[in-house]
Amino acid sequence: MDRNEDRRYRSVEKITLCLDKFINTYPDDGGCEEGPGYWNVAAGAMFDALELLYSATSGAVDIFGQPLIAQMALYMNRVHIAGDYYLNQGDASPIIHLDVDKMYRFGRRLKNHDLISLAVSSMPSQYHPDTLPAIFNETELRAQPAAQPRLLRDTWLPDSRIMAARRKAESSEGLYLACIAADNGKSHSHNDTGSFWVYSDGLPVLMDMGQETYQKKSFDAHRYEIPSTQSAYHNLPTIGGVQQGVGPMFCATDLAYEANDRSAQLGMELAKAYPPEAHLKSWRRTVKLDRTSNVVEISDSYFLTEPVSDITLNLMTACKVTESGRGQLTLTSAQAIPPTLIAYDVNLLTPTVETISLDNQELKGNWGPQIYRIQLKTPGTKTAGKLKLTVSQHL
Repeated sequence: MDRNEDRRYRSVEKITLCLDKFINTYPDDGGCEEGPGYWNVAAGAMFDALELLYSATSGAVDIFGQPLIAQMALYMNRVHIAGDYYLNQGDASPIIHLDVDKMYRFGRRLKNHDLISLAVSSMPSQYHPDTLPAIFNETELRAQPAAQPRLLRDTWLPDSRIMAARRKAESSEGLYLACIAADNGKSHSHNDTGSFWVYSDGLPVLMDMGQETYQKKSFDAHRYEIPSTQSAYHNLPTIGGVQQGVGPMFCATDLAYEANDRSAQLGMELAKAYPPEAHLKSWRRTVKLDRTSNVVEISDSYFLTEPVSDITLNLMTACKVTESGRGQLTLTSAQAIPPTLIAYDVNLLTPTVETISLDNQELKGNWGPQIYRIQLKTPGTKTAGKLKLTVSQHL
């Protein structure tokens, strides 16, 4: 709109520089380190800016053919569990309300049916466009035929270090397993490397609390005093009372990912995720979905440099927890899914269940008035050991 050619040129130059700086922070796999809750205002906002440049230059500025741009869009397909549930690492809610207009126009520009299907299937019944592009695009979006979103059997983001697997493609039936094995220094990071999710028939069983309604603490030196950011409130071990450390140096290493028709698994070394006070020489964790038997296995093997008071395996859930047998916990959801069974070695692990009342608005909206922390403890008197959990549906 600016008729001053020099000023218009300098404005566009600044815009392209800003966009380059943003895009260049992204890994090749397109993962958003802030989590899917930020996609609308991250990759989605970038798309709107690129569309404006494309329109203003009659298509002369067009980088939509760059592979990274497509990867940034497809991230949302890859972390989609079912319905409105997405993998919520870091400051992300488990329930994401996708900007369906941006996703649809992104898919249309890239000629990618997976993106279009995700947008159309996510459109709420009370959809109200609230931006100029969305208003002009509303008629076309509403005219799209009904669609089902792609439910990918396997996801592996090697740069973001996120894996996910479901029993079979295009179905939420059965167990779904995901795991993050990155570092604890990401933007909006929680201390969560090595933590995992288990969903049953598309609904949460073992979960990540996710984003709280922001407060002053969320952005100052006291951030990691908030329980939802701490490793003890993720599906992770606490070793002699010591939790994971804060910062990029606290990370998973030696990753080994494998997926085939029978199973999918991710192995990792978590020793570097903990500070020296944990006296940890090695903590090898493998998370595995056995598609054939519809069972999730969590296998931990550890070596300590000296004994500790105890070792605790923490498990977070919104399901009601009962001891239903020797070495067995039953998780019952208020939602219409079968009970979930967690089996453990009763000779090694002793369970307790803590009820956590929620008063934070965001957490309460996602999980209800309370959630539960299962703590499976073993004495730390031995400097080496193996611990295993199996998760299955009670059909």
